[in-house]
Amino acid sequence: MVSVSSDYPPTLTEEQHEFLLSTIKDWSIPNGLAVRPPFSFIPQQLDPSRCLVVTAPVTLFPSLFPRSCFMEARAIQEAYNELYVAIARDEKWLSKIVHELIPVDHFIAQLWSVHLEVLKEGYVQDLSLGLFRSDYMIHQESNDSTSKPTIKQVEFNTIASSFGGLSAKVSALHSSVTPYQFL
Repeated sequence: MVSVSSDYPPTLTEEQHEFLLSTIKDWSIPNGLAVRPPFSFIPQQLDPSRCLVVTAPVTLFPSLFPRSCFMEARAIQEAYNELYVAIARDEKWLSKIVHELIPVDHFIAQLWSVHLEVLKEGYVQDLSLGLFRSDYMIHQESNDSTSKPTIKQVEFNTIASSFGGLSAKVSALHSSVTPYQFL
């Protein structure tokens, strides 16, 4: 059985916690690990030119993820990508599903409206690009000490992929903070 140390993530004192947060904020902004907050988050009088950026949401400590599970996810990703592309190209089936969602999902209704307009105008090229993100959680039987961890797909995204570009920066942040280990 793969075990995780019971002291990970470590318990921090208030002083260590504040130091770690300050270090993360100081590293994040000049290294591009930043996002613009929604307008509803910061009153316009505090940011009249709407140029404020904040540290992107990150974990204080990296999540432990067994290599075997990572390799399993990589191995099945191409099949998932092909499956989702096939679904997206099945206009008849997709139309039936989307029409069930339109009355209750305004975002899907807008996307489908754009799709129909483009379809009416005609596609300009035969190429398409899919940006897919699969989210997994680790599962391990708690009542079997010999069980190996496996992955369970909990979400598949074709829209919410924007933070994917920040993942390398989060990894660099965690590496940068390593000298300040609290482990």
